[in-house]
Amino acid sequence: PSGRFGSALAVLDFNEDGVPDLAIGAPSVGSQFLTYKGAVYIYFGTEGRKGLADQPNVTITCQYSYCNLGWSLLAADVDGDGNADLVVGSPYAPGDGQQRGFVVAFYS
Repeated sequence: PSGRFGSALAVLDFNEDGVPDLAIGAPSVGSQFLTYKGAVYIYFGTEGRKGLADQPNVTITCQYSYCNLGWSLLAADVDGDGNADLVVGSPYAPGDGQQRGFVVAFYS
């Protein structure tokens, strides 16, 4: 991963297995092509293992240029079920000069 990997971080139990997982924002993914779509990488935690896996378990990307997905991350219980959800900010989506931005929640 690249593209300002680690610009934003959130810890939550994304896969609901009782072990904390790590979400990592990389809002400048695509910079080599001047698209800046951005990405969020999720690494599932494993009991007894230290460090991150070589590859993320989940990768979330944006379809729009200049989206900068992963600019901000938050772990918060958005739907009120008692479990933290992943909230992702994308300040410049949907691109093409509109740049209204969006916030999206992935419920866990």
